Amino acid sequence: MKNHFFSGYCGNKRKEVEYIYEQINFKNIDTIVEPFCGSCALSYYIWTQNRTKDYKYILNDLDNELIELLQGVKDGRYEEINEEVNKMRLEILKYEDDMVKAKEIYLAYVKQQNIYSYLFRSRYCSMRPGLFPLRDFNRYFNDKTFNISLYPIFEFLTTANIEIYNINGNEIIEKYNNANSFIFLDPPYIASCNQFYTNDTNDNTGNIYEFLYHYKLKNFKSKILICHENNWLFKILFKDYLKNEKEYEKKYQTCSKKQTTHICVKNYKL
Repeated sequence: MKNHFFSGYCGNKRKEVEYIYEQINFKNIDTIVEPFCGSCALSYYIWTQNRTKDYKYILNDLDNELIELLQGVKDGRYEEINEEVNKMRLEILKYEDDMVKAKEIYLAYVKQQNIYSYLFRSRYCSMRPGLFPLRDFNRYFNDKTFNISLYPIFEFLTTANIEIYNINGNEIIEKYNNANSFIFLDPPYIASCNQFYTNDTNDNTGNIYEFLYHYKLKNFKSKILICHENNWLFKILFKDYLKNEKEYEKKYQTCSKKQTTHICVKNYKL
């Protein structure tokens, strides 16, 4: 699937959604739940394939700014967001001949804690403080005017039946643990580069694996699918669910050139 989101997103599942979609059993399902939604790649893809079905989509993430962005677009604040992001871009563009000043303004913007700075630093992430290369400056800040409504996910956020949350993923799982829910889990991976992911309250999200391991996938009423790097610790925790599941290659592009293998495990049969 082509990029659907407003910016690059590390861990984005857009190149895996077709495979993951084939692993879903939609029988009796009316609610799609993503406790760690990120760029909402799977929910968005499910919606594109089932526009005539009135699924409810539950999007949750601990990232406060991401959730504020999703909620802002859903609530119709996209023109305001466009205006602020473009204002930042044009302010920096004035200083093409003074890169020291341009970098200073850029850093001031990305340090702000709001949805505008979130989008700004996500879209122009290559302008890192230690580099700020002129070639990327010209490529990014001379780019077309930013317009949220031109991105594929815009229609999904503004027309689908969506509820958005900003709470712990375990709470979302417990809330929607019923026979009519499909829960897609793409949490920060354990024994991997993002295992120490924390949110603004400094909570480590690794407790999701403790919860799943002790409760056991088979005991959930909802249908659950976990997508994860097929590493040694995941194999130990979910060994009872790995049989007949096929791993597939995954290459990270946004954050690094790391290449690994992923696997999907589930508590239901196709």
